[in-house]
Amino acid sequence: MDIENIIAKVVAKYDSDLLYEIIDKYCIKNKTYEVIEINLTALENILDIVKSEYGPYGYIYNESFCEGYDYAEQIRTSTKEERKKICSGLEAFINFCKGRRSPRKLLSDSHRKDFLNWLQDVRYITLSSARCYLYQLEKILENYYLNTGETKKTLLCTKEHIEFIKQIIDEYEQGSLKQYGNSNGRTSLRSYYDFLNYSYRRLVTLEFELDDESLFIKLLSISHNVIVKYYYKNKNVEVKNWKVDYISPRGSIKNWIYDSYLFKEVLSSGDISKIKFSIDISDEKRIAFENQIKLKEKADAGDPETQYEFACKLYDAESYENAFNYFSLSADKGNSEAQKKLGDMYVYGQGVPKNNIKALEWYEKSAMQGNTEVLGLIGNLWFEGIDGKIDFSVALDYYLKASEKDDAFSQYRVGYIYYNGLDTPEDHSKAFHWYTKAANNGDISGRYCLAKMYYYGEGTEQSYEKAFKWFKEAAEQGHSDSQYYLGWMYYYGQGTEIKYDEARIWFEKSAVQGNKNAQYTLGEIYYFGQGTDICYEKAFELYTKSAKQGHPYAQYSLGWMYHHGLWIPQNYSEAESWYKKSSEQGNKYAQNELGNIYYRAEKYEAAKKFYEQSAQQDFSLARFSLGKMYFCGQGVNKSTSKAKSLWAKAAEQDNVYAIYCLSCMYRDGIGVEINEKKAREFFEKAKDRLTLDDIHELEDLFKLN
Repeated sequence: MDIENIIAKVVAKYDSDLLYEIIDKYCIKNKTYEVIEINLTALENILDIVKSEYGPYGYIYNESFCEGYDYAEQIRTSTKEERKKICSGLEAFINFCKGRRSPRKLLSDSHRKDFLNWLQDVRYITLSSARCYLYQLEKILENYYLNTGETKKTLLCTKEHIEFIKQIIDEYEQGSLKQYGNSNGRTSLRSYYDFLNYSYRRLVTLEFELDDESLFIKLLSISHNVIVKYYYKNKNVEVKNWKVDYISPRGSIKNWIYDSYLFKEVLSSGDISKIKFSIDISDEKRIAFENQIKLKEKADAGDPETQYEFACKLYDAESYENAFNYFSLSADKGNSEAQKKLGDMYVYGQGVPKNNIKALEWYEKSAMQGNTEVLGLIGNLWFEGIDGKIDFSVALDYYLKASEKDDAFSQYRVGYIYYNGLDTPEDHSKAFHWYTKAANNGDISGRYCLAKMYYYGEGTEQSYEKAFKWFKEAAEQGHSDSQYYLGWMYYYGQGTEIKYDEARIWFEKSAVQGNKNAQYTLGEIYYFGQGTDICYEKAFELYTKSAKQGHPYAQYSLGWMYHHGLWIPQNYSEAESWYKKSSEQGNKYAQNELGNIYYRAEKYEAAKKFYEQSAQQDFSLARFSLGKMYFCGQGVNKSTSKAKSLWAKAAEQDNVYAIYCLSCMYRDGIGVEINEKKAREFFEKAKDRLTLDDIHELEDLFKLN
């Protein structure tokens, strides 16, 4: 079945003009308009962008970074139904293409002759036709090198074949392919160089155990990624000791970390000879690697400063065991920075098991040589515990010493200890003093804590304006709780003007970082349409994220949406489950809703339990409902006096149902003497706030009892 039929079937099934346009765009065709290659990278990018703005390595997608961005934006702004169609169609098409295997045949004499004739007939090479050119080269390389039938052989090339391929490579590298003039009689090489860039930018770094390894590296470095993908997918091909890292030209995989990848490979082994490079390594990179070798040789000769420098290179390359060895050599010779680094590695378990006792030993050695940077680190060890022993007073001593050297984090920790009274009397004024120093020195936590002290007026006069200033400073540094508070202040106009759009922006920044309070608050904004349109879909999504992190009000709100079928299908069991989770955290609203659920199911004992829990937290609706149970004798002994007491408390909280019931009690003399004046007073308070259905329901309550 040809690819055009597959495209037609996919488009017909998912019925989308945009889907057809996207697939057609990334189907590369030859001169006869036959599809010969699919740009799967671009199609996969489109799906990734639609599903998330973040790429696989944490970068944010943008129009200059990868193919397909414009189409992805069109999909994201389309209707939900259209978006679902297109994404499903793309996934189906991609899955088909990935599973599709093109036939591979050994290169015969006739094939070789066809290829040579084709080379001689190249005219007016553009980038699109160059891709076709490249595709032909891939097919020939596959025919030469890959065999799907004989698993015992990885190469099928004879010496004759190798010489032939070498000749082709020389032609590529020297730019000696025969070029013909254009229609104006002038020679044009620009498109040919475009082709070289297109090929060479697909770099491959390999380790291969082959007789002619450099040749194979060259072949892959000028070829497309088909061969690389072939080795990844076909487990039945025997290849010894191979490692492949494919890097695409537009950043869709990881060309932006290419340098660090190569450095890590070299440094993790400590020996540059163990890595092989593709032919497109620049002189600058080669010089860097040569310098790296010289640095290692000098470190091995015993120079402590060079040992420290080389250890830092190894550490940055995440070759922790080798780094630890060189740091140790330098530290034993008295290098205080190396001693500090060893302490760090013991703290974080890098290259060695975590050991805070060993970390303390190295930090103290470094401190004895005058390294003040470790004072705060020693404070951290005592603050967090050494071998299970926490000593805040010792930590405070070290933090104070470090604070004198303007260590911002230590200043924050001093403030924290005074604020919370850890092994020292609680002192908010001292906490305010140290938080101020930490904030002025740029510590993000210090800024957040200082803002909170201004916000609540702790240790200083309350000032929303100053709180706003410091929350904004910390929020711009990425502090999620500060972003949440900043959104709150914009929303309610505390220390600034009310700006709903700004509030939403900061709530969203905080919510993206997983802040459950921001997720819940943003959910409320979309649920009630506060400063924006009501959107139950977004509210549900945000409530869910927050609820899963244990936010009691988000759990209650999520239960409410399941209970009433808002945006999602009604689901009483899910509603009950989320209400219970919220109730267990003491949420009076959830407790009341559980009481209602069990009351309607005539499970009065359970209903009474949850109504009482809610009523104990002064929730008027729970008091009214509990009063109704005593009035009717449902699951309890009938008691009009208890009913009146509960309704009276609810009425003091302005509960309209309780107020109307008290009016009826005084009107009919139930549990009290008839008092028309009080009955009238209560009735006047309630009548305009109840619907006729409410009044009929409450009247029936008294008629039946």
